[in-house]
Order: sequence, then structure tokens, then C-alpha cells
Amino acid sequence: MATNFFQTKWSNRGALEKGLILGGSIFTIIVIARNSKKLIEFLKARRESETYQSDADKLTNKGYKPTYMDSQYIVFANALYSAMNGLGTDEVAVGKIMYRMKNDLDVNKLITAYGKKEGEDLSSWLTSEFDAEEDKDMYVNAPLRANKIKTQF
Repeated sequence: MATNFFQTKWSNRGALEKGLILGGSIFTIIVIARNSKKLIEFLKARRESETYQSDADKLTNKGYKPTYMDSQYIVFANALYSAMNGLGTDEVAVGKIMYRMKNDLDVNKLITAYGKKEGEDLSSWLTSEFDAEEDKDMYVNAPLRANKIKTQF
């Protein structure tokens, strides 16, 4: 009668079998440890996405409607990334995109479309790119306020 792998006592196992079990266990621990950061980032991103979706649902229930199709928010997000990535920031390009946001739902959809670039969300990028608070206000928050948008960065 064959014995079940899980019911075999450790002392009854051969040296090769013990080595394979220990090696496999160590390998598994290493793989989990190396990927735990990615898993944590994935779970955080998922939670943020769910939060933004919940916020979008609340805004929709209040009567807000998106001004653009979802694909356009992706275009805006990529244009923002291009304007801020590399040497210098194209403040005018950032301001023009922010001015095109017509309500809080538009900003929510832009943040969602931007996601994370190089580990940072849109708010972090804007904060790091605009060193002077006055510049961030002029090119980011003032265009939003001009359209009566409550969301500010």
C-alpha cells in the first residue's frame, strides 16, 4: 500500500527527498520575498483604483457627466507625462490640459487614466515637477478653479 506524501514522517524520508523538500521550500520563500513588493504595489494600485471608481460613482450619482470618452483621458494623461518627463516641464501644456477638465469627474478620470508612472501618481508628479507652489497654482489649480472644480493638487 502506497503512503501519502503528506503522511510520511520526516525521519522516514531519504536524504535526497529531504534535500528536495528543503530546497523547494527555500526557493518558494525566496520567490515570495522577491515578489512581495510587486504584490503589495499591485494591491495598493487596486485599492486606489477602487477608491477612484467609488469617487467616480458618487460624482455620477450627483449628476456629473464625463466631458470626454475614456480614451481621451488616456491621451490627456500621456500628454501630461510627456510634458513633465525628462528635462524641464512644459508648464503651458500642463495648464492647457488642466483647463480642458470641466468638472470633478473629469479630473477623477484623468487621475485614473494617469495611474502610476515610474511609481508615482499624478499628484506626486505635479508636486515634484512644480517646485514653486505659485507655479503649480498658476498652471494646475487655477485652470481647475476657473472651471469651478473642487479637486486641487
